[in-house]
Amino acid sequence: MKYLFAISLSLFSVSCLANIEQAKLPQMSNMYSHNEHLISAGLPKSSDYAQLKVAGVDTVINLIPHDSEWDQKNGFIADPKSARASGLIHYTVAFESTAPVATMEHFIAVMDRLSVAEQDVLVHCAVNWRASAMVYFYHAIKNGKADKSELKPWGDLNAAFIESPSLKNFFNVIEKHYQLTPAL
Repeated sequence: MKYLFAISLSLFSVSCLANIEQAKLPQMSNMYSHNEHLISAGLPKSSDYAQLKVAGVDTVINLIPHDSEWDQKNGFIADPKSARASGLIHYTVAFESTAPVATMEHFIAVMDRLSVAEQDVLVHCAVNWRASAMVYFYHAIKNGKADKSELKPWGDLNAAFIESPSLKNFFNVIEKHYQLTPAL
């Protein structure tokens, strides 16, 4: 009995330390690999969650607020039931552009918990602007230094800020609050 317990414990430990296998990931819009344990992307299709699990993702963080008129109008509706049915843990950390610091603090708390548990994570929003921004800020806050390559999903950051002034405001507030070097 002790032998079976030891084997199951070692298998569990190995599975927690596995990396996300990039080649097994489904095609998701604007996907970006931040490191071997963390990716961000646009909204996965319901059918993508099973493949995410096969690729080694343990947890999905959805940033789409359930009451976002823009997301709903454009068909970006998260599907936590499909994620959970595929064996993934699912969190919603609603990206509230009117409450940047509270949104960031919530995200930090969830990411820290997942880091301690050694979870491989997908962070998503509609088109990977909010998701990649949150990961960018998380790493900048934790490492004391920003890596602007994490904003690659944005393309032209200036143009994106013109298209979405609320996201520019979010950046300004977070950069000031955490005393980070501005992305632009």
